[in-house]
Formats: sequence, C-alpha cells, structure tokens
Amino acid sequence: MSGKQLARRALLVGIALAAGGVTYAWRSSVKRRRQLERAREVLHRILEPAAFRPLGAAYLAQQPAAARVEDLLGALERRLATRLDTLSDHDSAFGQIAAAIERDLEAGDVVELDGWVVAETAALIAGLCQLLES
Repeated sequence: MSGKQLARRALLVGIALAAGGVTYAWRSSVKRRRQLERAREVLHRILEPAAFRPLGAAYLAQQPAAARVEDLLGALERRLATRLDTLSDHDSAFGQIAAAIERDLEAGDVVELDGWVVAETAALIAGLCQLLES
C-alpha cells in the first residue's frame, strides 16, 4: 500500500472512532438524563423537596466543588448502595435512605448545616433537592 492509501485509511478509521465516541457520549447523556429525572420523581414521591432546600443551600455553600447534580447523585447512590432511579416504591426508597442515614449516624458521618447536625446522606439529599428544584 502506498503512503496515501495508509493516510486515507488512518483518516477513515479516525473518523469512524470519533463518530462512535460521539454516539456513545450522546447515548450516555440521554441515559443519565433519564436517571436524573427518575431520581427527581423518587425524591418527590418520598419527601417534600422544598423543605430540604434551605439545608441544601447551606450544604452547597460548604461544598462548592460538589455542586453538580451528577456528583451529588453519585455520592448518594454510593451511600445507598443502589441507584436511586431503581427504587420502585415509597417503602423501599424510604427504607434505603433511612438505613443509610442510620449507618452515617453510627459511623459519625455527619455535617453541620446552619446549626443543624445532619447525617451525610441527608445532607446529600438536601443538596440534590436544592439543585433539582432550582
């Protein structure tokens, strides 16, 4: 093969790889948006998000680097040991959250927000509610 043919082949392979990467990123983005919407639905079903917003604002002020929905959702899901969008009913969602908060309190994983001492899981939920509702 000549140098031109190799260069053209390399260009075509590069374009194909780039197109595949864009398609993968787009699919991942759509999937994540669906997960975020489902997480919002779960939070609305089990609690009143507006009630958490003041604590959420305080949490985000203390943790400005974590002020992204994806970051907070990921941290919350790690504490719950499940994806929030997979919790199908009020009882399972509430039970998972209550268990995570209990683990936080037992381990001393707490933060102070506007004079309140709250479990890290509750703080993550508050921050998530603030971001999702604003």
